[in-house]
Amino acid sequence: MLFFIYRTMSRNAAVTNPDQARTKNIYRHVGALFRNTHLPSHDETHHARVWENARTLLKAFEAQGHTFNRMFTENLLLAAFFHDTGMIRETGPSHGSFSRLLLTEFLEQSAPDLSIYQPALVAVEKHDDKTYLNEGNELIRILGMADDMDAMGRIGIIRYLEIYLMRGIPPGRIPGKVLTNLEARFTHMKKYFPHDQTLWDTQKVKYELTRTFFRSAGKASGNRHGQTTCLKVFDLVKSRVIGKKESYERLCHHVLENPSDNDILEFFRGFLEEMQAYTQAGNQG
Repeated sequence: MLFFIYRTMSRNAAVTNPDQARTKNIYRHVGALFRNTHLPSHDETHHARVWENARTLLKAFEAQGHTFNRMFTENLLLAAFFHDTGMIRETGPSHGSFSRLLLTEFLEQSAPDLSIYQPALVAVEKHDDKTYLNEGNELIRILGMADDMDAMGRIGIIRYLEIYLMRGIPPGRIPGKVLTNLEARFTHMKKYFPHDQTLWDTQKVKYELTRTFFRSAGKASGNRHGQTTCLKVFDLVKSRVIGKKESYERLCHHVLENPSDNDILEFFRGFLEEMQAYTQAGNQG
């Protein structure tokens, strides 16, 4: 079972849904870029979730009376789908410059005038600045929040573990690094998030779940006797996603087919539910 299938939105979503054929084409293009790069945390499915988050934010802002023209939405679509593509060449913080190059190459195939896409090009290059020095730029601000939303919850936990382990950070140092990064993301979101209490409450629960997980992991990392659920999740990501280069789908199948620990089983059931929620949101438009 594929637990994440990108679905484009209904034709009724005029401003928040650029042409469906174009959206599908962009998704396929990004998927092709990652074909020879094992990086589930930042592949085309991550970009699709960020676009879904961006659409959700746009709708929430529109409900408050904000308006976004088609060119803004088009630039946001491109930024959402290309912001982390540079990770096929560089997995560190400087990947934004490579993302900009890959977006430029994509646009040169069909766009006679690249100047109208400067907002997207700037956004993909600057998006990973967690000092938020570019927060005055509305497109970068919305892209940043949409990206931050995918760093929280069980999806966020697995993604943090994968990319930090991939970068060679010792497991004992990961909780502290994550908590610093997570707090910066949440503080930024709280400052600019739309006034939608239901949406905010959902995101806050995911933030608190992520914070609790890594706080527990930090306390447990010095003593591996009687491993906690956190450390077992660490080890599963390290051995199967990093070591065996398995997909998130295969990792979930392994856990659900070999239920040796109820807490681990519950964690990955929750992870699966989060992934499926994106599929359902896309289907509903």
